[in-house]
Amino acid sequence: MKVRDLFEAVSMPLLISKLDQDAVISYDTKVSLLGGKKNEQVGRVTKTTQNHPVTLIGNGGGYEAAQKAKDPNFVLGERRWGNRNAAGLIEHKGELYVEYMSRGKGQTTYFLDGQPIDKAEIVGLPKYVDSPIRCLKVSSLTAIS
Repeated sequence: MKVRDLFEAVSMPLLISKLDQDAVISYDTKVSLLGGKKNEQVGRVTKTTQNHPVTLIGNGGGYEAAQKAKDPNFVLGERRWGNRNAAGLIEHKGELYVEYMSRGKGQTTYFLDGQPIDKAEIVGLPKYVDSPIRCLKVSSLTAIS
């Protein structure tokens, strides 16, 4: 069994079991960089985020209920991209994504070839868009707990 297949076999049920729950998760992801073949760091940068408090958003309506508790007039809008599947994950262009609402900051560390690197030294790191609701591409996850 390939390492990726093993990760998915173990982690996907854990991830799906936490949908529509408040959770504190830790996860490792591959980092996409800009610059293509000209950027020597492409494919070599990873990111670890530890103890990130989130509410995973699935099919159970937990997010919508939380928003209605704050504002009874809240109406959940249509998705701008992708479709939510029966497991509560987002499907888009052949990829799966887990959607979450951040409830704080985790501790993030970047690595180049497995060695810690300062974020400022990473070439082609896309600008971070601060949004309370984010999506993680499941295929970029390398660990989750």
